[in-house]
Amino acid sequence: FLTALAEGNVYFPFFIQNVRFTHRALFAVNTGYLDRATDRSVLRSPDVRRSYSSLAGILAGEGYSPIYVEGGDSTYKEMKGFLQMEGYAIFDGPVMEESGRYDGIGDGRDAFGFHDEFAFDEALYRFREARQPFLGYVMLHSTHSPWEPPSHFESTFESPYGVFEYVDHAVREFFEGLEAEGLLDSSYVIITADHTSLPVRDLSRFDRMNIPLIITGPDLRPEVRNTVGSQVDILPTVLGLLGLDVPYASLGRDLMQIPEDGGFACSLYSGHAFWYEGDAILQDWFVDDPAPMLFERNRPQWEERDRAGEDPDLVKKMQRRLRSYYQTARILSLE
Repeated sequence: FLTALAEGNVYFPFFIQNVRFTHRALFAVNTGYLDRATDRSVLRSPDVRRSYSSLAGILAGEGYSPIYVEGGDSTYKEMKGFLQMEGYAIFDGPVMEESGRYDGIGDGRDAFGFHDEFAFDEALYRFREARQPFLGYVMLHSTHSPWEPPSHFESTFESPYGVFEYVDHAVREFFEGLEAEGLLDSSYVIITADHTSLPVRDLSRFDRMNIPLIITGPDLRPEVRNTVGSQVDILPTVLGLLGLDVPYASLGRDLMQIPEDGGFACSLYSGHAFWYEGDAILQDWFVDDPAPMLFERNRPQWEERDRAGEDPDLVKKMQRRLRSYYQTARILSLE
């Protein structure tokens, strides 16, 4: 089903995680800013949070009701406090448990909370009750380790791949629910991820930073857009889709308005920084300052090799852009 969604809507195959961790991705998507790669997340700095635009805040000002749904516990890494400050009504695992609507579901929970099908059920329930229009943010975690679907789901694949079939099934049911509620034809749905953690071999380090981005909507024609983008681009892209001409600040750009050769992305992970632009990927360090490395995009792991010596001018240009971007993020974070 997800393959059909990608083929029948707008699909970005080169969409990159900004920082690996769920709470940092939540910040990037909602504010359009990069959570700097330090031990202390921006979410743990209330004074800093107030200086950012936010998707929920902007849309609330335009009459939208912000709704957050998660099968797990939203208190993880101060996420709940951030969501409350941004104006979301929160319906997470503890709220779902207290409601009593999910009593008797057997193995519908895992170590993180309710499985995805029940999070989607909760989302549909809350969307049905919401004041229109609304912004819905649904956080899923069945594809997290240990990658086990509930036993009541009969998968045709062995573990750990059966969980992907399960999530595909859950997404299909969610879309069917949106259609049954009369919401699908009047809504934009954005499908993406917080980060990758795939139990798949033979992926390059760069493939492991590549996450999906599918956008569905009533006025969008099917297309594959090869523009490079990242999670900070979601906020301006949503505002563009809605046709809202409102003031905001963001490190991102509206991906629907960028030519395929004009995108870029910054990804931070474990002391490394990666800059994606065109067909090139720069790997840089902020510790011990070794020489940067340059790679070609779309190469399998066994064909990876450093090409920095072949194009030193491109390395310098990409390094300047990467370090300027990162420094801007740090200054804006008041680090």
